[in-house]
Amino acid sequence: MSQWAALNMEDKIRVILQEAQVYEPDHFGYMYLSPYQIAIALDEETRQALGKPIGGAGSGENSIAGYIANQLARRINSGEITDIEGAWLAKQNTKHISFQYDGQVIEASGGIDAAISMFRIRS
Repeated sequence: MSQWAALNMEDKIRVILQEAQVYEPDHFGYMYLSPYQIAIALDEETRQALGKPIGGAGSGENSIAGYIANQLARRINSGEITDIEGAWLAKQNTKHISFQYDGQVIEASGGIDAAISMFRIRS
């Protein structure tokens, strides 16, 4: 059994995406979350079991955020996941994107050289 399945990651991510909604979806649909926001929202036990840092500049694919982005993109593309969709936040005119976790600031990997993936529940 894969770590993804053993940790029930798909269901945990679905709950995180659903709970992120602060109001009923309007004509724009549900809100997007980055893999960083999803990683931060995971419970501590799951983050510990994954055994990787949340992410940030320099961590690349060897992070929880990178793992989530990779697994969701692969599973959405294969048709295994049909109720979550992905998109890109373009890098144009951005200097940096950062996230807060436990009093720390996490700078998005890639800085201005990479687009950031985002995921949401399909409308």
